[in-house]
Amino acid sequence: MSGSEKPPEAVAAAAVQAMGEAPPQTLHVAETAAGVSVTARSAAHPPSAVPETNGDDENKAAAAALKGLSSAEVEQLREKYGWNEVKGKKAPWWQDLLLRYFSLVPLILLIAAILGAAVEKDGQRDWVGFGLLLGLMNVVVLADFFVDKSSANAMEAVEKLSAPTCVCRRDGKWETVAVRELVPGDVVSLRGGAVVPADGRLIGEGEPMSIDESSLTGESLPATKRVGDDVLSGGTVVRGELPMIVEKTGYDSFFGKTIALLDKGEGEVGHLRKVLSKAATIIIVAGALICLAILAIKIFRDQEYWLVALELAFVILAVAAPAGFSLVTAFVLSEGAKVMASEKAVVQRLSAIEEMAGMEILCSDKTGTLTKNQLSLDPDEAILAEGVSKEDLLLLSSFASVALDEHPEPIDLAIGTAAQKIEGYEASRKAYKMTRFIPFNPVDKVAVAFLETTAGGPKVEIVKGAPHIIRNMVVEAAQEGEREQLLQFIEDGIANKASRGLRTLGVARKERDSEGKGDWKLLGYVSLFDPPRDDTKDTIERAHDLGVEVKMITGDQQAIAIETARRLGMGTDIMGPEIWECDTAATPFFGSPNFTEYCKKVAGFSGVYPEHKFAVVEALMKFGAQVGMTGDGVNDAPALKRATVGVAVAGATEAARAAADIALLAPGLSTIVTALILSRQIFRRVETYIIYRIACSTLYLLFFFLALWAFKFEFPSWILVVLGMLNDISQIVTGYDRVVSDKYPKRWSMVEVSVKAFTMGIVATGGNLLFVWLSAQSGGEMDLNLEEDHQSFWSAWGLRDLSDAELVASVYLNMSINVQLMFFACRTKELFWFPRDTTKMPPLSILSVLFAILLGSTFLAVYIPDVHMGATPIEGMPWPHAGVTWLYGLVTVFFMDLFKFVVFFIYSTPFSSLTGPLRLRFGSPEERRRQAEKELRKMQRERQAEQMKRPGAIMRKVSESQQVFSAAASAHAERVQRRSHAANTISAGVPRFVREMPPSSASGVAGVGLTPEEELQMAVFRAASLPSGALPPVFYRN
Repeated sequence: MSGSEKPPEAVAAAAVQAMGEAPPQTLHVAETAAGVSVTARSAAHPPSAVPETNGDDENKAAAAALKGLSSAEVEQLREKYGWNEVKGKKAPWWQDLLLRYFSLVPLILLIAAILGAAVEKDGQRDWVGFGLLLGLMNVVVLADFFVDKSSANAMEAVEKLSAPTCVCRRDGKWETVAVRELVPGDVVSLRGGAVVPADGRLIGEGEPMSIDESSLTGESLPATKRVGDDVLSGGTVVRGELPMIVEKTGYDSFFGKTIALLDKGEGEVGHLRKVLSKAATIIIVAGALICLAILAIKIFRDQEYWLVALELAFVILAVAAPAGFSLVTAFVLSEGAKVMASEKAVVQRLSAIEEMAGMEILCSDKTGTLTKNQLSLDPDEAILAEGVSKEDLLLLSSFASVALDEHPEPIDLAIGTAAQKIEGYEASRKAYKMTRFIPFNPVDKVAVAFLETTAGGPKVEIVKGAPHIIRNMVVEAAQEGEREQLLQFIEDGIANKASRGLRTLGVARKERDSEGKGDWKLLGYVSLFDPPRDDTKDTIERAHDLGVEVKMITGDQQAIAIETARRLGMGTDIMGPEIWECDTAATPFFGSPNFTEYCKKVAGFSGVYPEHKFAVVEALMKFGAQVGMTGDGVNDAPALKRATVGVAVAGATEAARAAADIALLAPGLSTIVTALILSRQIFRRVETYIIYRIACSTLYLLFFFLALWAFKFEFPSWILVVLGMLNDISQIVTGYDRVVSDKYPKRWSMVEVSVKAFTMGIVATGGNLLFVWLSAQSGGEMDLNLEEDHQSFWSAWGLRDLSDAELVASVYLNMSINVQLMFFACRTKELFWFPRDTTKMPPLSILSVLFAILLGSTFLAVYIPDVHMGATPIEGMPWPHAGVTWLYGLVTVFFMDLFKFVVFFIYSTPFSSLTGPLRLRFGSPEERRRQAEKELRKMQRERQAEQMKRPGAIMRKVSESQQVFSAAASAHAERVQRRSHAANTISAGVPRFVREMPPSSASGVAGVGLTPEEELQMAVFRAASLPSGALPPVFYRN
């Protein structure tokens, strides 16, 4: 039977069954009648114990196993094993829907509906209110259910855009496939940064791998995996490169079986949800207290039957409760996530949208983000050691690179492409045989090739890596009298290339003796050019205009970083690797306030390792800033996770994408800035809705309470339901509002939100109470607690007085106008009828919904028949009265917006700066301060860029930073030593009660009943007890 005719089940089953044997070390591959049989060799059973086969047959079988499956075999196996995906168990849709009826607001509405139908008032039951309350309950539940479902579907669609992929052997060639498409028997290539896509076993030849399985096994250190060892899905490859044959997928894998035990994964509660929860709790508690007061007034003052009063209290609480908080917010965020996905920024955590809106600092990698990552290698720019030709340098460096047909990284691709252009390249390579290859990893920053000459010459090692790593290796191995000269040669060469924007990689050679020892000899440095992206400079300018500082964090040498920063206008205060030498076990520097302050001031860092990125992000966050971090490698994952917003750039490893909050699908920094603008717009939509909903709840609670207390005025319960229902329906479309992105980072301020919301709610309450007083007249059927000779203002308009039932309709229309038009006032801090460039008109969809609701409310207030049904009577009013009501409502909204502007102006402006006209023209003092700082930073960057254009300026900058940090390291070590000495010498002389007292307590008794000498001892003791780097300024003096 030919290979194409072998049943795919036989291929997978033979492989999986053989893989189950224990404990394997190497794999033996043999071709059988059933297909490809893969058996495991144990260390206890050497190859001689395995049935003998022809050597050629073994080679053919091994090649067949590494060839992978065909497309036809994959399709047949997928029918049997399904997709390689694991999803947490979810409750049936009907169960999810049913449970929503048992949440707080639906239960309140249900109780109010039952009370309305069960209690008779004036011989009638409120069946209208009963039906509307049940209708509102269903609207709340169904809207919540379908919006959640729509949001979940939107997020699933977004997640598909960033679905994990892997490199798999299909149809005899390596190709990128989605992880969910893997089946047992597939051969997958694992390399540094990859997440193991399924359970399997390592095959092939190569160095042991280091795989982090801490999230699966609980082991804190990465495990070493050799050929034949099991690997579990979900592990992260830290270093190494080997193929893997898939054994188990989906729910059959270790990870799948673990997930199957869970009912449903708990989602992370973001900061926004916490704020909303607190705001909703405050509103409901305040509403409950006001409703208790209403209940007391109705029962004890008005002598109302307690069940009737209880029904009214429940209805008011249900209308005031922010039932749509989570609904509308989730809708706005999910719609925003879809928009961001269309701009190639995939949101993996919804709360990251809110956090990105407040991002103040963006730490960006250089290669691939600020630059094109399209490396070109010019052999004529190579730095050559004595006696080495550029052809030899390229040839030997190509051995320490991934082959062109194995998905090489850009650096290896550039080296391989340049090497292939050498005359006689193929013949020259045949002079060597590579016996072992250790691929590059971001921890060691080198790749090593072990060679043997085919002519029987010496065994050779070729190392290729970061310039400073190769420099240290060859200088250390050089003769004593040659080290200084060699060091000067290397540093001058690297500096010369770096000052022209060329990136260098060192290459060295070691000939091993019979004991495997030898000295490293420099071959030279290859020069690579990675040009900045065409749009990066303009993108950074946009980021600066948005109040976001961009810092470069790169592993490249300092001179290249400075030159790149100069070209991009980022500022040239780029620190070199010397800063990391300040941090030692004896003199810790990373956690000190000095390091935090330094990270805030500089423009970036060079020569960094992954742990340095984490330290920088952590220091900036300690400063109180919201920090964004970009990354693409497995070792960037801790920093991405630690940052306020982690951003995985295009082409990032699966480990980096898993740790990030946002994954980019397009290369470059422009996508991040676009996502930043969109996140601020989304934040503003959410903020507008929250302000609006709190203002509405304030109006409902205060008006119903004060109107009942002052005028004994009340609405029919069903009218309250209509008012609340229309209000919630109108706000679902806020996710489509057109807003302007803020010029500066956004921080969530509940105080600011409350000031705006309560101001508008209180002013609207006052306007509606005044309307009741102006519209009512004494002597009506309702006892409105008015003076006997009180006259309404309708006569001033030449209109007749309204009956009590018509008055209810008029008040309803006025309140509906206030509630709907309040949305325009909530959209801006300014006067909405005096727009600036910070405000756009709402889209036609929102205007249409608001117009339809207001039109419907107007017709309801005019044409509603006389309805009693056991509730407060209501009857339609004449059209002229409706016109006056509209005019009054518009005036109320005008004054509501004016009061909001004035109060917010006073709140946000120091009393020493109350310059209204200046603020209207140039913004608030805070805005002017930010603008001045932005202009100052821009001038500094431009001046630094001009200085770096002078000949030799970059190298002088590098030298200056080295001197500064050499002095800083010495001063820091001296301070730590002085503090330790002070603690040791003063401890014995300090009274026992002081030594045993915590520093915080000791600071509280200084100067109380102590002599001057004891006070001095106390001060020194407190200083010596502070943590590292936390001494007061006086103790930092030399």
